[in-house]
Amino acid sequence: MSDHGPDIGRNIRNLRKDKGLSQAELARKTGVSQKVISAYERNYRLPSSAFIPVVAETLGTTPDALYDTGEGKSGGLKKNTLWKIVERLEEIPENDREEVFKLIDKFLKSKHPKKAK
Repeated sequence: MSDHGPDIGRNIRNLRKDKGLSQAELARKTGVSQKVISAYERNYRLPSSAFIPVVAETLGTTPDALYDTGEGKSGGLKKNTLWKIVERLEEIPENDREEVFKLIDKFLKSKHPKKAK
């Protein structure tokens, strides 16, 4: 995902470690399970648009910072554009949001499979 989308997972992991928190501690503070935090950090699952501000506040940062690739862009999209899309997703029913996330995930897996390390 890092080549073609925001590396939210890496940013969550780095910020969590900077704060000296374990995955379990971050999970408890944000109201999700440790397995969910692990999936986010490994980019196996994308955080919901509702979770982004919660984890950002817990980690002492902004939602935009979680999308930051360090190049001033998030996967080729300006952060403002990406954030507007996220805000629009917050306005639709949760089951529709999940469908959008599934479509994005399916696209990324088919067009940009993870490279072996």
